[in-house]
Amino acid sequence: MAAQPENVRTMDEAFEQLLEADTRAENVSDALRRHNPMPPGPTLVPVARYIDHRYHELEKDKLWRRVWQMACHEDDLPNVGDVVPYDIAD
Repeated sequence: MAAQPENVRTMDEAFEQLLEADTRAENVSDALRRHNPMPPGPTLVPVARYIDHRYHELEKDKLWRRVWQMACHEDDLPNVGDVVPYDIAD
């Protein structure tokens, strides 16, 4: 396999390195330079988050009722005033 030229970016470069390599690095917003407090790699999520009813109730209250969700495609509503029932977490 041929060696890669130095000016070619690879997938394993850190985001911070990409910012520093920018020819206008002085113009890079500080917001982009914030460091993620999470350690790199996968995060282990406790099984309870998927099966505990209390988490379900929290998601209903804090998430599902507060975010836009796709209920149907516009083709499903051919006439003004048409509706499509969309019940979630009842």
